[in-house]
Amino acid sequence: MKKGKKTPEEVKAAAKKLLADDQKFDQVFEKIFKKCDKNFDKKIDDFEYFNFLNQMVQDFGLKPLDFTQVTEEFKKADTSKDGKISKDEFKVELKKKLEFYANDE
Repeated sequence: MKKGKKTPEEVKAAAKKLLADDQKFDQVFEKIFKKCDKNFDKKIDDFEYFNFLNQMVQDFGLKPLDFTQVTEEFKKADTSKDGKISKDEFKVELKKKLEFYANDE
């Protein structure tokens, strides 16, 4: 997947490809998690999540999100309600995001 803005078709194809290959998804997930976890505490805080989501939408050629939108997404992803997103929670959330892009009509 090349960097920069992508067409909706490219986004859909890339998301489907990742979801179809568990090994590739796990590799990509590990890279993304390490990149997001700026303070190396093995959890994602709201600021790290804000940066992650905005980078993701930018890479997919979508409109940047505001902090309020990201806060709502963060609350949904933080299923343990401890104020941080664990690695497992983050993996579930990334998969949901890819499924959304893969199935977006």
